[in-house]
Amino acid sequence: MKTTLALLTLCLAATPRAWASSEAMYPLYDVDPHRLDPKAKHAIEQVATICTVSEMSRMGPSRESVAACNKSVAQALELGHPAVLAALASLDAKDSSRRAISSLYDIVRRSGDLTLIETLVRALEREEARGLGNPRAYERSLIADALSFITYTELKGTPAIQWRAWANAHPNPIRSTLLGERLALVEVQIASGTLDEIVDAARFLGTQPASVARARRLLDELEAHAPLMSDQLMKVRQARWRLPDAPATEPQLGKPALQKAARLLPRS
Repeated sequence: MKTTLALLTLCLAATPRAWASSEAMYPLYDVDPHRLDPKAKHAIEQVATICTVSEMSRMGPSRESVAACNKSVAQALELGHPAVLAALASLDAKDSSRRAISSLYDIVRRSGDLTLIETLVRALEREEARGLGNPRAYERSLIADALSFITYTELKGTPAIQWRAWANAHPNPIRSTLLGERLALVEVQIASGTLDEIVDAARFLGTQPASVARARRLLDELEAHAPLMSDQLMKVRQARWRLPDAPATEPQLGKPALQKAARLLPRS
């Protein structure tokens, strides 16, 4: 639930999606809407219908509507790649509410589908070519977030440029290898990183079911023991608020896997 709400917050902070005419609408994805799997198309239509919230509402979505949205997203994800294609087609085809758009991108990112890398990078390049102030400019952050989640990688700088460089350097990525590299970096950040790097490490740990509680403990320790200025304290608290609920029984991160991944780090 918190994952989808965090994405909603990201959308609300950005420029609203509004097209004045059909000419203002332009595609970012090369998906033929006429060749979609019927079940996947229906599932995405359900997401677009259920995952909405009034922009004028002061209370935000109710618990019931959030639960219904999360259920529709989960059902779409069960359909795999066809649902992802239907989500991309929906993003191109109609003016969905901000909440629906965040949920559609949530399906893309949570698919973990490495075959989407080129599609998403190309979308960033198309959006970048249109410059600032265009109707879909705010989707850049959602696309970059999806790429980060799929590849376990966070890049700084202009998304279109940085992700194209990353894609060129990783022509045949293996997700387990990418995860190992990221976990190794997380351990280095926790051991000797700056506060921002430690918070980044905690955020990443929070995306992995096996380490949500560890992420929460790490942020609690930062708040309790580190001499934080007000802006730093806010950053720690925001990161903790966005953590998903930890599973009832949480397995520990595998030490053999971490030790193997650590060997991938460059030695000084």
